[in-house]
Amino acid sequence: MTDRSPASLGRVLPAAAAALALAATLTACGDDSSTPQVTPQQRAANAAVRADLKNLATFEEVFYVDHQAYTTDVAALARVGSIRVSEGAAFEVAVDDAGQRYCIRGAAGGSSSGASTFTYSSDGGGLTEPGPTQGWCAEAAAEDFAPIGGSGVKTYPPEGRAGA
Repeated sequence: MTDRSPASLGRVLPAAAAALALAATLTACGDDSSTPQVTPQQRAANAAVRADLKNLATFEEVFYVDHQAYTTDVAALARVGSIRVSEGAAFEVAVDDAGQRYCIRGAAGGSSSGASTFTYSSDGGGLTEPGPTQGWCAEAAAEDFAPIGGSGVKTYPPEGRAGA
């Protein structure tokens, strides 16, 4: 039978806390030079890209309700509402031949800046973190993508950089 008295818990809890502290220390001190250090500014820029992708997906969904197809035409999406994306971020969209699936990719700068490419797949679970893509996005070829930009898209500075 297991001893669950307060006295036995008093011995177990400090041991468990010590084990967690040791694990955290080993993780923090490990030399994982393969993982680039991400600055708070890069984390903020990546968060802004994720938010922008969700907003762009909403524009595609609203467009679909009216037209029963998705589009890569930024001017058409801009007629749905005012498209705003993070300054310095790059986005591109691809739509399958039938207009029934889309993929939007976005990044807050080049890969050397610590930014990551995020993907929003209409049939692959929505927003995905960097890594293997899901759904139709995994099938889309580079030539299927069109940049999202131009006169129909306004930019805003990322959080913490206003006026910079």
